[in-house]
Amino acid sequence: MDIKGQKTLTAGRDLEPGIYDLSRVSGAGNVDVIIYSDEQEEINSWSQGLSEDGIDGETFHYLVIPENATLEVSEDLKIRLTPSEQIASTDYYGFYNR
Repeated sequence: MDIKGQKTLTAGRDLEPGIYDLSRVSGAGNVDVIIYSDEQEEINSWSQGLSEDGIDGETFHYLVIPENATLEVSEDLKIRLTPSEQIASTDYYGFYNR
């Protein structure tokens, strides 16, 4: 799923809750995720900067987006959300070093 900037999406309404790999398609900016409790109180937030040559790089793996979380994309950024590959064994070294 590609998302062009200045968008706010809600998990469960605009996208499926799940675990995603996040990658920059074009532009630069931040992706902000806000997680809410069942009572709609903010309980956690997280931000990832994405740019071609920035310190945070162009990708982020295993972004957890639970039900009712919001995902906000900066105006000048286009991102791609891809469902993350599941780790099916406990051979973590082999999985991360392939």
